[in-house]
Amino acid sequence: MTLLKKSACPHTLGMATLLLCGAVYADERRAYVQFNAGASFAPNLSYDNFEERSETYDPGFGISAALGYRLAERFRIEGELMYQYNELKNPWHYFGSNRVGSSHYSRDSDRMRVAFLVNGYYDFKNHTAFTPFITAGIGGYHVSDYGIAFAYQAGVGVNYKYNDTFSFDLKYRYFGGEDQYDSFLLNNDWLEIGDHQVLAGIRIGF
Repeated sequence: MTLLKKSACPHTLGMATLLLCGAVYADERRAYVQFNAGASFAPNLSYDNFEERSETYDPGFGISAALGYRLAERFRIEGELMYQYNELKNPWHYFGSNRVGSSHYSRDSDRMRVAFLVNGYYDFKNHTAFTPFITAGIGGYHVSDYGIAFAYQAGVGVNYKYNDTFSFDLKYRYFGGEDQYDSFLLNNDWLEIGDHQVLAGIRIGF
């Protein structure tokens, strides 16, 4: 009888561990919505063929909403809709004749962009409430007065789990994409995309 009790102890402990791990994983919500907001930093706007000038955007803001799903313990996928706004520090005006015969040209003082991305995440799970992660995604973006072009993003961040429903994260990411031909400008230059973003978010599981 004593031998039976001793041999049963490791099996009992193993079963308890498996049940506990299963319960912890089951409590984690697979589907979630997330809302992000933060700062965005746009690259300089340069005109190589016109007065060799370069203009700088002020730091702007970005907001986004995402719908995601946890495919496995460490992998997530989500669809994200993002809006970003940056303003030129020194908007300028050109007086003269351009290729379409206009005598006055004003460069817009702001830059508004809308993007849709499909993002993947890899979570570095551990025994604390903090979960570091890496992310990458692809999609498309649209800047005011231009068409739709290819976009991508890559970044790193950390998530803090408050409870089984709510968590918060902070992340940095680089947003890049296909440059768009600026045929409206006098010099037919290129509009460059290469923004840096720092975003804070709240994730709500369901």
